[in-house]
Amino acid sequence: MLYIAENLKNLRRDKGWTQEETAEILGLSAQSVSKWERGETLPDITLLPSLANLFAVSVDELLGMDKINDAKALIAVFTEGHRLIRAGMTADAAAIYTAALKTFPNDAGLMTDLAMAMALCNTPNNLEQAVALCRRVLADTGENADVRNGKIRHTARAALCYIHMLEKDKTAALAVARNLPHTRESREVIVEQIEADMPVSEIVKYLTIVATGDCCDRP
Repeated sequence: MLYIAENLKNLRRDKGWTQEETAEILGLSAQSVSKWERGETLPDITLLPSLANLFAVSVDELLGMDKINDAKALIAVFTEGHRLIRAGMTADAAAIYTAALKTFPNDAGLMTDLAMAMALCNTPNNLEQAVALCRRVLADTGENADVRNGKIRHTARAALCYIHMLEKDKTAALAVARNLPHTRESREVIVEQIEADMPVSEIVKYLTIVATGDCCDRP
């Protein structure tokens, strides 16, 4: 995925230019600039150096290569973390997520996955830190929070339910569960599990499923 449409719009606005003014500088039509910013078309490759010079950025910055590389790095972290969790190496998974958070300190997905890895280590200190991480993710109440991180927030809520279950705090678990949607992290399913007072082994099983994205019938 290229980020040129988003970048062009932001760079133009930073300059305080209209689409018409930008088009005039480039000797193009305002319609061309509009289509670029909407992602309907891409600038001709021969225009990239001119656009980069116009906005005083590199071509890589214009294309959003930094974001592309960040996305690839995060995918690698999640892939390895999930592999370690499936192998029962939860402390190693937690270490990988902790290291990645130093580079991406505000990534909600990393915080949520670290919370689950720490919870699966199942020590009082780890459970306490896991709760804090989930609450940090859920504390984002901005108007676009669910747009940015909707699925992650649902996962954080589901994880928090299981973490409270590991803490033997049924009341707190139920309070969180009732805010879950009718999705994979279903409130009906999790409320039933909380009420059933599942053993730790079962809690760990379902928390692992949420942490790795595996299906419940995974062998």
